[in-house]
Amino acid sequence: MEWQYVHRTVSDAGKVFDGVEEAIATEFLPSLFGIEDDITCKYRKLAELPVRHGGLSLTNPTTNSKECYKSSPLYCPHVLPALRGRVQYSSVDNLERQCEVMPEYWSRMEAAYKAKFMSEVDQFPQDTQRTL
Repeated sequence: MEWQYVHRTVSDAGKVFDGVEEAIATEFLPSLFGIEDDITCKYRKLAELPVRHGGLSLTNPTTNSKECYKSSPLYCPHVLPALRGRVQYSSVDNLERQCEVMPEYWSRMEAAYKAKFMSEVDQFPQDTQRTL
């Protein structure tokens, strides 16, 4: 999502995305799912998960900003020192450092996604759980 750039570069940017999240939760997702119920409790949290975990990869822009800001140095470990003038920027060095760090990051994220999916699915009736 485009707002993740803002989340990665601006500390605590999530609070300015309240209106975006409200529109997603009250207008977009109910229309997409064809339901009129309040989807914020059940379906919204599932929609945040990656597609491979049964979601839509539609993250909540108000709650994931802190994680994006915290993980930003993992995505660009060579860029920050280069911007500060400590090293000369090299795209090759940056890519190498990303390749070193990212497997651990994705491993942690996979575990978190699996745990979140299981906890969210438990809130649905048994026959719906099978569908999910």
